[in-house]
Amino acid sequence: MAVTTYCKLIREIYIWKTDFFSSKISIYHCTSSTCNPFRWASVKDQVNDYLHKYPLKSAVWYPHLKFLSSLKLYKLSAVLVHFIPAYFLDLTTKIFGGRPILVRLHTNVWESLNRLEKFIFSEWKFNNPNVQELCQQLSAEDKQLFNIDIKSLQWPDYFIHLAQGVRRYLNNEHPKTLPAARKKNSILFVVDMIFKIFLLTSIWMLTSKLLGISTTSSILIIPILYLIFRLL
Repeated sequence: MAVTTYCKLIREIYIWKTDFFSSKISIYHCTSSTCNPFRWASVKDQVNDYLHKYPLKSAVWYPHLKFLSSLKLYKLSAVLVHFIPAYFLDLTTKIFGGRPILVRLHTNVWESLNRLEKFIFSEWKFNNPNVQELCQQLSAEDKQLFNIDIKSLQWPDYFIHLAQGVRRYLNNEHPKTLPAARKKNSILFVVDMIFKIFLLTSIWMLTSKLLGISTTSSILIIPILYLIFRLL
């Protein structure tokens, strides 16, 4: 069930309640934070599986969900794995007569995150007793027709439908294109790994040259490279 559908059902049931029971105005929080809380950490691995089980045929890079503890770490990661590939792909697109959009897209995301930081790294809990009471007032038949019990929602199933819905309705990709999309996803995985190896090797060699030490002597740089790799 889509979020908008859930809100719409609650609105319709509320109208029914005020018509037949009470005209008192009440507040209804269409939330799950207290009765079916969601944690990204609980579905991170599953979501990454879904991204590769239902990949986009139109994807330009290998998708991967990564959690970072601060916006500063995200921006460091974004420079390495978003902007550098974006400049390269936009240049390639421009050479072949296409319209480059990736740098502009990532720049917009970068700027919007500055405004959304408070909402991304903060948590609010909204109790919804009125919605729960509204659900209990429905008959068994109405509960089947108007399912507003957010406690019955299984988050893993929700994200499976989300991944399928993004392919079908947002990107207009027919299920028949799924085998081709998975094949492309495998190719993008190889490209992504080659890019990361090239990037880390370049950082290693550049650091060795700037410090004036041999590659062998710069073996201590490897732990730093490992930390950078964890951000990618």
